[in-house]
Amino acid sequence: MKKEIFIVGTRPEIIKVAPILLKLDRSEYVLIHTGQHCELAQEAFNVFNIVPDINFNLMSPNQSLAELTAKCYACFVSYFKEHSHEIARVWVHGDTASALVGAQVAKLYGLRVVHIEAGLRSWNMQNPWPEEMFRMQIDSIADVLLAPTTLAKTNLRYLCFENYSELDKVIDETGNTVVDALEIVKTKLPEKNPFSEKFVLVTIHRRESFGPKMINIFKALKILSTDIKIVFPAHPNPNVRKALDEVGLEYVEPMS
Repeated sequence: MKKEIFIVGTRPEIIKVAPILLKLDRSEYVLIHTGQHCELAQEAFNVFNIVPDINFNLMSPNQSLAELTAKCYACFVSYFKEHSHEIARVWVHGDTASALVGAQVAKLYGLRVVHIEAGLRSWNMQNPWPEEMFRMQIDSIADVLLAPTTLAKTNLRYLCFENYSELDKVIDETGNTVVDALEIVKTKLPEKNPFSEKFVLVTIHRRESFGPKMINIFKALKILSTDIKIVFPAHPNPNVRKALDEVGLEYVEPMS
């Protein structure tokens, strides 16, 4: 029996793909983890009790997107070259380097690609970068496009693929699987709120904000923190940690 191949690399991908995997029999799919996220990814696997079949272990300290992407190509070429005859479809999620490269190499081996969370657009190639570029490229080659919203479906049907017929691509509005993930996690939460005081939860880690912009954001948060309790689970990216330490803004380690 040919199997479905699911590709994940980051914690958000794992969270949003998990509800689909949990609906399938374990014998029906192979889960590939590129290792684009490491510790953060493992925490998400643990929450949903999911174990990847293959881990490329591609993460290395502060590597560039170009370096990560190059390593992804080599790993996927090796895998699909050996296993393409055993694969029914390849599923990717969202707009990561892992998703883009997995989809591209799968198509080069003549495999059908399913894109979960397709059709999102900011119409600004620089923001979010490189996600806007990645998701547009994945949408352009995927065979099945699963849009989370009506707007995303409209983007796909009328703004991006006016030269494709209905036979070329399957476009469907499915909702966002992050809602399903939330429903799963809600069953694991305590019944009572453990916090008695009000607080603001903050997380900032976008590449577009690295440097002076992030420093200014953190300075503003430090001023606000004198009047408002701020809980900041800090992304492990060294650019984020360096800025936090420079400003002296208190933070906690990433949470589940």
